[in-house]
Amino acid sequence: ALALLLTGAGQITAFDLSLPQLRLTELKQVAFDRLTHPELLCLLGITPVREAERLRLFHHISRHLTAASRTYWLGQEHRLAKGIIHAGKF
Repeated sequence: ALALLLTGAGQITAFDLSLPQLRLTELKQVAFDRLTHPELLCLLGITPVREAERLRLFHHISRHLTAASRTYWLGQEHRLAKGIIHAGKF
């Protein structure tokens, strides 16, 4: 789904049974839309930065998330602080 956003798709309809995965997808979409490339790399956890900087970036874009996603991620700040690419199972 994210690859389609990068090609300029205005909207994507996807079905997933995992609420955390849906929240992660929404966060990534907002991050891609609202952050600079270096900021995005920091939030994702690719560029090493202080945990406080990742949390600052999240709070900077959090108003663009749905209320449900914002609430979810506020309860997951420990994951945000480490970088969201390090959260979840693969």
